[in-house]
Amino acid sequence: MKLNILINHVGYLTHGPKFFVVEHPRVDTFTLLDRNTLEPIYEGTLTRVSGDLGDAFIGDFSDFTQSGAYLIECPGFLFEYPTRSQVVVISDVLYHMPMRTIANYFTMQRCGDTYENWCGPCHEGDAFCEHLGEHRDLTGGWHQSCDLRKWVQSSSWAFFALEDLLGYAPLAPVFKDKPLEEMKWGNQYFQKLVQEDGRLFDSVIYPNHFGDRKVFADHPPFFGIFNVINAQCICARAFAEKDPDYAAACVTLGRKVYDYYTSDQAPTKYAPKVVPPFHDFLPKLFVQNYKGSALYAGGLLHCALQLYKTTHEDRYLQDARLYADELCALQDRSVAATKGAFYRDGKKDHYISTTDDGALGPMALVELSQLDVEKKAWYTETATLYGEHLLAMAAKNPWGIPACYLYSYEAKGSRKLGDAYYRYFADDYEFGCNKEILGRALFLLELFKATGDKRYHNAAVRIADFVLGVNMMNISTVEGVGRNQPQRLINTTEFDPKTPQIPGAVFTGFSGYPLTDEPYADTSLANEYDMPATTFMLMLITRLQALELQ
Repeated sequence: MKLNILINHVGYLTHGPKFFVVEHPRVDTFTLLDRNTLEPIYEGTLTRVSGDLGDAFIGDFSDFTQSGAYLIECPGFLFEYPTRSQVVVISDVLYHMPMRTIANYFTMQRCGDTYENWCGPCHEGDAFCEHLGEHRDLTGGWHQSCDLRKWVQSSSWAFFALEDLLGYAPLAPVFKDKPLEEMKWGNQYFQKLVQEDGRLFDSVIYPNHFGDRKVFADHPPFFGIFNVINAQCICARAFAEKDPDYAAACVTLGRKVYDYYTSDQAPTKYAPKVVPPFHDFLPKLFVQNYKGSALYAGGLLHCALQLYKTTHEDRYLQDARLYADELCALQDRSVAATKGAFYRDGKKDHYISTTDDGALGPMALVELSQLDVEKKAWYTETATLYGEHLLAMAAKNPWGIPACYLYSYEAKGSRKLGDAYYRYFADDYEFGCNKEILGRALFLLELFKATGDKRYHNAAVRIADFVLGVNMMNISTVEGVGRNQPQRLINTTEFDPKTPQIPGAVFTGFSGYPLTDEPYADTSLANEYDMPATTFMLMLITRLQALELQ
C-alpha cells in the first residue's frame, strides 16, 4: 500500500498554520528533517480522520516557526525505508511569487485592442445589440476562462483581487501602477454595459469567436449586477487621489446601477432569452439568487456597504443594515445539524447550496459588525454561527474542505446531515469546487480577524492547502504554481485559436461523480481556467501573506 505525504506545494508561512495529510501511515508519528543535513529537528503525532472523501491522517507542525527547507518523514512499512515528502519550504514571504504569478492572469485575459493579452488584439467589434438593432461599443474587459466570453458575473470578480494587490505595500515596487492600469482596462467594459436608465446589458458571449458578436437586452444575474456596482466603488477609491474625475464618474455610475436595481423597475429573477451552446444549465446555475432570497440580500448588503465606504452617505449604511437584518433572519438557528446555515428564502424549505454568488454577503456581515455598535452582537452571532457550521462540515473529511452544497432533499449521491443532505461537488454539472471552498475560506479569514479565533484561520489555510496540493490527487490546481497541474480545457468545438497555458490561472478544480460524490479531476470541464477561482485564490493568499507580515 502506497504511503503518500501530501503537502502544500508552495510551502508554509513561518508563523502560520502548517498542516499536511498522510494516507496509510504505519504509525501515527512524523519527523521534520533539515533538508540539507537530514537531521531530525521536530517530531509530531498524526491525527486520524475517518469520514467523507477517504480515510487519512493529519499532521500539524504549526508551532514550528523556523524558516528554511525541510522534509517530512514517516516510518515505512515492514522491510521498507521511511517515506519522505517533497521539499517543505517555510518562509515569511512564501506567497510573494504565487501572488505575482496569479496576477498575470488578468493581463493575459484582456479583451480588445491590446498586445498584452495572449492573443493580440481581439474582439474590437464588440458588440451588435439585438434589441436596439445597432452596434454598441462594448470593447474591453477580460475573457473569463478557457473561452472568449465576457461574462458580467464571472470576470467582474477581478476587481477585488486587484484592490488587495494595490493595498499590499511589500510588493508595491514590483506591481507599481499595474493594479490601477488593470482596473481601468477592465472597467471600461463594465461601464459601457450601463444603459441610460441604469440597467445593464447582459454578457457579450455569443457567438464565441473573434468575429462580430451580439449582446442582448437581458439583465445579468443579480450578483453580476452587484459586482458591477462593487467594481465602481473599488475603482473610485483606488483612483480618488490619482484621477479624481474618473473616481467621481465611477461613483456616479455605481449609484445609477444601484438605484435602478433597487427600484420597482428591476427584474425579480435571472431569465435570459439566449444562452451559448453547451450552457443550457445556465439559468439553473443562478436560480437561487432572486429578489427576496438570502443571496439577493447578501449581495445588496455588500453593495450598500461598498457605497457607504466610498461615499460616506448614511443612506447606504441604513440600506446595509436593512439587508443585513434580512440575511440574519434567514439563518437556521435550530439545534439541528444544519444550525448556522442559511435558508434560501423566507419559506425556509431549502438551503443555500452555493457560494460563488454568496461569498460576499457573510463577509460584509462581519465588516458591518465592526461598524454598527447597536447591532454588533446580532451580526457577530450570525456570522459566528455560520463559521461554526463551516467548521463542522470541514471536520467531516481529512482534507479540511467544507461541503459546498446543502439540500433539504436527497440529491443524487448526497450524504445525510440530520434531516438534510449535502455534497462536496455539484450534482448536475461538471464544475470543480474551488470557487465554492475559496469563497468560504475568505469568509473564515475575515471572521478570524474580527474574533481572533485561530480555528477560523486554520480552516481558511487548510482550504488554500487543498487547492495547492494537499488533496487526494497531489495536484496543484494553479497553473504554473506547484506541481502536477491537470490538463486545461482545450475547447475543440467553438473557436480558434485555443486558449494556451496561462501561468497563474486557477482551475475550477475537483468535480465529483454524480451518483457517489467521490472526487475526480480528469474531465475537461473540471479543469477549466476560472476567473472567480483565480480572484478568490489571489485574495486569499494576499490576505494570508499580509497577516504574516503584520
